[in-house]
Amino acid sequence: RTDTYLPTFVRAVCRLQQAGTPNLGIDHSFPAWMTGAQSVSENWNTLPCRNLGASSQYQQFLSKYENHWREIARLFPQIAAWQTANETNGRESLRPIQKGPGSCGVQYFSFDERVMITIDLMERAHRAIKSVNSRAVVFLPPPGPVFEDNQYDSSLGSIARFIRAVYTAIKSWEGNPRSYFD
Repeated sequence: RTDTYLPTFVRAVCRLQQAGTPNLGIDHSFPAWMTGAQSVSENWNTLPCRNLGASSQYQQFLSKYENHWREIARLFPQIAAWQTANETNGRESLRPIQKGPGSCGVQYFSFDERVMITIDLMERAHRAIKSVNSRAVVFLPPPGPVFEDNQYDSSLGSIARFIRAVYTAIKSWEGNPRSYFD
């Protein structure tokens, strides 16, 4: 349970801050209570399939995700920089639920789906964090050096492609990237 470890985390962050060490808060977990995943193996990186219907499993997940980030920001007001996910371009980092509610019958999200899911995650986390600490800096989740098939990319071109795709999608909606990250 989070509340068991919370005092330890708060003390650690305060000590680091007192020592002058910059703090960057990060969380890249999607536990079953948040996603509705049915098995333990689907407990940290598995999400419902992206369905934007008002009462879909995915929308329920996004609401829980946003509330989760609001609570983290509230519990750690001294952290001024946040990374709200990690390497969401990798097919192993975001996986669809395989069985039960929220499943969509595919083993992996497509590249375009990972782009859109990343944008959804950024929008919700950014909004939540800013509602608690308007001066916090929220970073775009850093992409990993992997191709679409999750093979290592020593050229790092896959990182640039993913970032371009995120910006292109946001701009195609007449959106301001600052609504998603700083």
